Amino acid sequence: MKIPTVIRIHISVFLLFLGTQVMAQNSANDLIERGNQKEEANDYKGAFADFNNALLISPENPKVLYYSGFIKFQLGDYANAISDYNLAMESDSESVELYYCRGNAYFELNFFKEAIFDYSKAILLDSTDSQSFFNRAIAKYTMGETAACCKDLQSAIKYGDKEAETVRREICR
Repeated sequence: MKIPTVIRIHISVFLLFLGTQVMAQNSANDLIERGNQKEEANDYKGAFADFNNALLISPENPKVLYYSGFIKFQLGDYANAISDYNLAMESDSESVELYYCRGNAYFELNFFKEAIFDYSKAILLDSTDSQSFFNRAIAKYTMGETAACCKDLQSAIKYGDKEAETVRREICR
């Protein structure tokens, strides 16, 4: 049975589109990998360029948005880091790492209530996340909530945060 020309054209266009999508995803992943290598070498501007190019290829990919937000945070661009984390959360609203990182960006902007909310959400998603307990403790302390801070420091210690014990000795007398 011979396939009509119109159907063959549609199939060819679909396969071309599918192949382009796969190539774009592979290119985005290659850029992420290269960006991560640059970030590890403290070449934040180079990493930023790679993550930006990955965003051009795959603008709604939560992994690309996470790394773009992460490098913007490293460069001190906290507001745009938050924007990238927000976009990533549209696809991945259960990521402990996204809430933790967005909380850190809010903290750097002195939006302590928002930071506490995000650290709390990260803790809800992973009740053993010592870093979120520690950072939430510091945010609470900054807001004058010493007793709540000390409680969070105890949890951070319980789940393995080494720095929390030192801070607890200083704050929770």
